[in-house]
Amino acid sequence: LKAVRQAIYDNVEEYISIVEDPEFKKYFPVVGEDFMKTAPKGFPKDFKYIDYLKCRQFVCSYLVPDDFFTRADMMEQIEKAFRQFKRFADFINYTIDDFE
Repeated sequence: LKAVRQAIYDNVEEYISIVEDPEFKKYFPVVGEDFMKTAPKGFPKDFKYIDYLKCRQFVCSYLVPDDFFTRADMMEQIEKAFRQFKRFADFINYTIDDFE
């Protein structure tokens, strides 16, 4: 968790370019679950993007509409969602791989 936060802190512009991209937000409007109320230890409280670091679980969820699995373009929509998620996963995986 500390490594992911450090990667976001060190590469905040890259992270923002992923999670704030309108196409990404179309599928994943909120990144993370279980947010801290204060800044995590080791990070400046006045960091402009401190809210990105308060996350305890870096996850993405895509809530599909009821008719999603019966739509003719279902596979196309799945591909679009996965392409957007891959950008986030690559950022997180790079961090984890670099940490190991």
